[in-house]
Amino acid sequence: MTKSNSADSRRARSQLIFLRVIVYIILIFLAVLCLFSFYMLIINATRSNGQLQGGFTLFPGGHFIENLKNAMRFGVTGVMQPFVRDKHDLEVLRQTMEECGCGDLEIFAKIENMRGVEHLREFFDIADHIVIARGDLGNVMPLWELPGVQKHISKVCLNAGVPFMVVTQMLDSMTHCAVPTRAEVSDIYNAVKDGAGSVMVTGETAIGQYPVEVIRYLANTVREAIK
Repeated sequence: MTKSNSADSRRARSQLIFLRVIVYIILIFLAVLCLFSFYMLIINATRSNGQLQGGFTLFPGGHFIENLKNAMRFGVTGVMQPFVRDKHDLEVLRQTMEECGCGDLEIFAKIENMRGVEHLREFFDIADHIVIARGDLGNVMPLWELPGVQKHISKVCLNAGVPFMVVTQMLDSMTHCAVPTRAEVSDIYNAVKDGAGSVMVTGETAIGQYPVEVIRYLANTVREAIK
């Protein structure tokens, strides 16, 4: 009986330790999940509103300023300002560029939130180009509303004589496929017909398997649209 009780006792202690380990793992998982959820909440708030609660102002750091100073030396002709919210964002960038001696660089203002859409006309006196960045812009609205917003930005820019660029997933399927979808080709064609001065691909050539084919389809579609 003594040996049996001792074995049962050890078995009970082992089960208790096992249960404690499982509980600890669950608690750690929940803690990590909460931290990740909080992180994503901050990221989404930044992307949706262009700012966190209380707002923030762009203060270019030393590394950014050093990059600007080297930009023209390396043949850079323009810089993109992401998540432009209002005129002040571009004024800070333009002032910094002037102080760095690279005021001749063109500014591409990326419209990636609704504040940028609402203040679009304010950018025309400072920005050289408007970028319709459909990736993050599509995160702040139902996707079926995105084409209408793109058309609106295109029309406003076209009427004001301001060049604009359309970007994001132009030929996304070609990251892993040598031939694009008909919808992608139509997307490029219609963007040019709407007045886009340029279109851009990113991941398709950065990490895609068919970068040469991507540019061939992009260029040929643009040429066809401007005939």
